[in-house]
Amino acid sequence: MDNLLDITSLHVDFYLDKKTIPAINGLNLSIKKEKTLGIVGESGCGKSVLALSIMGLIPPPGKITKGKIWFRYNQSEIDLVKINFKSKLMRSIRGNKISMIFQEPMTSLNPVFTIGDQIIETIRIHQNVNYTVSKQRTINILKEVGYPEPEKRIYDYPHQLSGGMLQRVMIAMALVCKPLLLIADEPTTALDVTIQAQVLRLMNEIKKGFKPTIMFITHDLGVIAKMADEVAIMYVGEIVELASVNEIFSNAKHPYTIGLLQSIPTLNRQRNILLNTIKGNVPNPGEIKYGCNFYPRCPQVMKKCKNEKPKLIKLSNKQEVSCLLYS
Repeated sequence: MDNLLDITSLHVDFYLDKKTIPAINGLNLSIKKEKTLGIVGESGCGKSVLALSIMGLIPPPGKITKGKIWFRYNQSEIDLVKINFKSKLMRSIRGNKISMIFQEPMTSLNPVFTIGDQIIETIRIHQNVNYTVSKQRTINILKEVGYPEPEKRIYDYPHQLSGGMLQRVMIAMALVCKPLLLIADEPTTALDVTIQAQVLRLMNEIKKGFKPTIMFITHDLGVIAKMADEVAIMYVGEIVELASVNEIFSNAKHPYTIGLLQSIPTLNRQRNILLNTIKGNVPNPGEIKYGCNFYPRCPQVMKKCKNEKPKLIKLSNKQEVSCLLYS
């Protein structure tokens, strides 16, 4: 099978004050080997919760209540949902076979340890090698990601580094064990445009050199255009459109996807014309009990959209959409 990861009917709920908040609601998704899948959506759509579900890091009071996450390696497949997140097997997968680049490097790195010690610890936990070998591997991987003078600067502490350098350290830490799946959770969000371009260039070099399968989470469609092979558009914990990157930009079907694309500023736009926006806000998870989650904001809403729940249907080999316009 060509898929490294298959997610079927995934439900993730958060239990707060006798209320159940559904963050992920019956999500189905596959990630092909050595391909980059872009996950796009506004804040609050469940992108980061999806990534944490794969890593087995859903924080309390959250819980995976239903579904399967099949991960395939070494000619076997494992349901990550069934593994205890503290178990030896999960520790051997997390950080080793599946790695993650988190959104905020400053809060993801320990401020009282040098960046060298933190990468060395990752290697020693997962690869069972001594300190000298781990240190050399750390220097090598820091060179690979463009970290200057790693032989000297592995003794730097996180607070001594710029945002761009911290992100390079996070990428190095995620790659050092040569994972099969790399999850990048908005790795360029907190960076300025120049550093963002450098990190994206580095990520593309990583794709060519290390050949990992990448799940790239972002709300920036411009980043997706440069990085992804396939794109999944998320809205309120569900996939509303899944297609190749070319289909998304040339032939988007779902009104939400079209709205996102129309919101991108262009160089030839006249200054006196306002930028297109999607009216309203993302509803709270579970707020819309019946019908399509997008109907309060949809410019093409129909009467049945308020009562009938759309399902993800296949329009072609390269495109699936969850919308009653195509059912």
